[in-house]
Amino acid sequence: MKIKLLTPLLCAFAMQAAGQTAHGLKATIWFQYNRTLNDPTLGNNHWSVGTGLGCSWFNKTMFRPVIDLTFDWYPLDNKSYLQEAQQSIPTVRHMTNALAGLSFAPARLIYFSLVMGPSYTGKQTLFGIKPSLGFYFSNRQRLTFKFSWLRVFHRTENSEFTGESFALGIPFL
Repeated sequence: MKIKLLTPLLCAFAMQAAGQTAHGLKATIWFQYNRTLNDPTLGNNHWSVGTGLGCSWFNKTMFRPVIDLTFDWYPLDNKSYLQEAQQSIPTVRHMTNALAGLSFAPARLIYFSLVMGPSYTGKQTLFGIKPSLGFYFSNRQRLTFKFSWLRVFHRTENSEFTGESFALGIPFL
């Protein structure tokens, strides 16, 4: 009985408290092309296309927390199995990144970001880091372009995955 009464009261309190401040959430949907720079299976997975969702929270400073969620698909795969020190290296058919970090906006039209977190590559969960440079095409910030460099550590025992990304984003919040 107490839980049934307490839940609506807490929800009403949370909505009232959240409504008192202006929220500066900006969400962007990304469409991207990725080029693999370094990977043991570079011959199989030399480019990909993907989509993503980026969220940033505006505050009164030039530094903003950001979340970057992307999914990339590698359409070319010649089905060869590569070997490294008697160990089979699976090809990458897709990569999902769930990264979080900070963005720095020194001016209204340009921003830099550094995000890091888990990168799901095939059946592996690895650590990735992704610095980016982005800009808006106008002061209205209706369209954005971002160049990123992604490094996924310990893809195999002796190598890492490195790639660059060219993304076009459309803010919708």
